[in-house]
Amino acid sequence: MNNLDSGSNYTGRSAERKCGLRASMRDKSTITCRCGAQILLVPDLKEMNTSLEAHVNEHKKKDKISDVEAEVILEDLIAQLFRKI
Repeated sequence: MNNLDSGSNYTGRSAERKCGLRASMRDKSTITCRCGAQILLVPDLKEMNTSLEAHVNEHKKKDKISDVEAEVILEDLIAQLFRKI
């Protein structure tokens, strides 16, 4: 099972975080995909949606995941986005 499966316990936020102001700023301005990719938050909702869709489409092509798995990734990213705003 890879870390993109919906049953994965991977959080993408473990020991990769660094302490300090720079990490704090990054945490407020990005969301993190299960693959570890940082996605920059932007105030334009249409642009943000385009960015999330593009990232999920990369997963579909690169990792050959199903539409259901892609939807789980997208829902996770959207949930993070709502928590940030």
